[in-house]
Amino acid sequence: MITRNRVAKARYDVALAAARRWHAHQDQRTENKRDVAVGGEGAADSTARNERYDEREQMRGVAIGLSQRGLLPQALERRIGPTLDMGFYAPSEQARKRGRPVARITRMPELGIQPDAIATGFMVSPELLLTNHHVTATASDAAGLGANFLYEYGDTGLANGRYYALDPDAFFHSDEYLDFALIAVKRSSLTGESLDDIGFVPLIEATPKILVGQAVNIIQHPDGRAKSYAVTQNRLVEILDEGFLHYETDTLGGSSGSPAFNKQWELVALHHSGVPLLRDGKVMTRTGAEWDPENMSDDDVDWIANEGIRVSTIVGALRKLRLEDTPQQKLLDGLIENTADPLQAVERMVKQGGPAAAISAAQASVDTPAGGPTMANYVLNFSGPVTINLGGGAVSVTTADGAQLFAGIAADTPSALEKKQNFDKNYATRKGYQRNFLGLDLPAPTVDAARMGEMYRDADGEVVVLPYHHFSLAMNATRRMCMWTASNMDYSADKRDDRPRKALGGEDWQPDPRIPAPLQIVDADFYLPATAIDRGHIVRREDNCWGETDLDREYANADTYHWTNCTPQATAFNQENPSGERYRGLGLKGIWGALESYLQKQLKPVGNRATLFAGPVLDNQRDPNRDFGRGGVQYPMQFWKVVVVVREEGGVSTPYAYGFILDQGDVLARFGLERIDVGRFAANQHPISEIEALAGVRFDPAIHQADVMRGQAGGTPLDSAEDVVHASAAGTKRR
Repeated sequence: MITRNRVAKARYDVALAAARRWHAHQDQRTENKRDVAVGGEGAADSTARNERYDEREQMRGVAIGLSQRGLLPQALERRIGPTLDMGFYAPSEQARKRGRPVARITRMPELGIQPDAIATGFMVSPELLLTNHHVTATASDAAGLGANFLYEYGDTGLANGRYYALDPDAFFHSDEYLDFALIAVKRSSLTGESLDDIGFVPLIEATPKILVGQAVNIIQHPDGRAKSYAVTQNRLVEILDEGFLHYETDTLGGSSGSPAFNKQWELVALHHSGVPLLRDGKVMTRTGAEWDPENMSDDDVDWIANEGIRVSTIVGALRKLRLEDTPQQKLLDGLIENTADPLQAVERMVKQGGPAAAISAAQASVDTPAGGPTMANYVLNFSGPVTINLGGGAVSVTTADGAQLFAGIAADTPSALEKKQNFDKNYATRKGYQRNFLGLDLPAPTVDAARMGEMYRDADGEVVVLPYHHFSLAMNATRRMCMWTASNMDYSADKRDDRPRKALGGEDWQPDPRIPAPLQIVDADFYLPATAIDRGHIVRREDNCWGETDLDREYANADTYHWTNCTPQATAFNQENPSGERYRGLGLKGIWGALESYLQKQLKPVGNRATLFAGPVLDNQRDPNRDFGRGGVQYPMQFWKVVVVVREEGGVSTPYAYGFILDQGDVLARFGLERIDVGRFAANQHPISEIEALAGVRFDPAIHQADVMRGQAGGTPLDSAEDVVHASAAGTKRR
């Protein structure tokens, strides 16, 4: 049976080999880039390779012309498939057709539970699926795994798709050096659908199908998430004689086992590894510092390339393979039969054909430029697992960390990258915020009538409240951030989890499948290009990491890593003690993190429990807007928090509510989203009525009654967390 530790270690070894190949060819890549910059696509390739490529693309134009006139034999039309559809379908439709045979590799699901996924794979014949050797090195690794096809977003949201069990007993072959595994798939899904209509991506052996300088398109299930269609400007920079392709990416890499296509949606490579920037043998971050696996996410790594195994190399290895098992050899032979280049068949037909073929070929050269229609180029920056949803020219990206390992790490450190959040896949188990948690009725906030039009609502017009473990929230659909959160916090010693953040999985952010993906701001939209911005929890991980059992605590911890709970916060604002090279020696203390830690310490006298309401101040008129190429994101300058505790005084339970507004605007205005934050952040304690007016939310009268600053006007500045204003039961203020 496959294990996450084995896969993680195998990925690490593959990335090391990819890094060595990448760095060994640095001089050639530099020359390639210079040639492409001067001469365009193909300038770095040989004359003979360019000529073969042009001849093949001319036959594509001929094939399209023949198909339009009904002169292409039906059998050949089927074999060419979506390639000929290029002239008739929108780019998103082409991607959808090629993506249909792409699946996420998962454990077979249990009833009602969404299984964990470990990689991507895709059908390359009617019976066989291709993925990486480092995912399933042996037949026993593949036992118990399945292929989840059609797990993707559509008009009605995220579809669960179909699950087909892998069948390594029927066929299994893997190649460690070329890092591929070929596995049979059961013919019927768990729910009875046939595998036949899934289709497959043919392994066309012909070369060249791509030239240096052209784009590489990747379809993937990054970190087990919904299917993504990555149509990018991650250009091919090198074709290695050893059987690999190198293609650049700005910041993120793809998913293990994903198909990589040329601009005509022909398979050119099996993606298998990313390559980080190395300097003196050290992995570097995007900010130029040495990557620290103890304190940094792998999203911080400066990913500079991806590596894939060439299709022609895989086909060459399979042609040499001879299997003793006759049924298995028959399956292999069927795959090999589909590797012939259909455009070569068109060429033979034109050369041997009669007048109709000749007329069509001549007309095709006029109607269709050599190479046929091409896709529009969407410029995306991505450096790790990405989810890219493409439709009608709009692009949205979801990113996850933890799925890719890389070279240059000390041999004893890969375990730091193996941990993943233990997400509760069954969303029906979440009870959400409990209004009677403190023994008093404290309802969650509501939304001001003037802001209701911005909210994510159901068909009846009611605001959708999303329950999680220990907290709930409501989303502002216009701003794609939460409008408010309501959470229960328990710091009792017997409820807490003493394991460090890293042991629970680190920064593993996930989309919430209960709401549309475009309503959730993800890494590539904002957080990655804005290098001085943190993914700021509104419901803090430490506050939520409690429960009766280890599993309860793991689920509660992981739930805070939904994009719905994330907002952009400047690093020196979010972290109590900002770490990393850019903050070294500056003595910065983030006021948001410091205040949270202070409030945590104050819970002991009040039974270690509290109720917290929090959110960003979404000021549509004043909040700045920034577009990093994924569409504009209006990011908040202020955040609010209301903390409610209950004290036992004279046998009576008395609630106390504290309201705070924290402002990162001055610092971001001075230093921007990508420069070091060296200023102070404004923090003030406010009456809760003023928070209502500012944030567009409404609190229950019981919370107003408990407000320690009730009846006052204006905020009280907090130079430190210790300056928080308290109140006695009689309302007398004290510090």
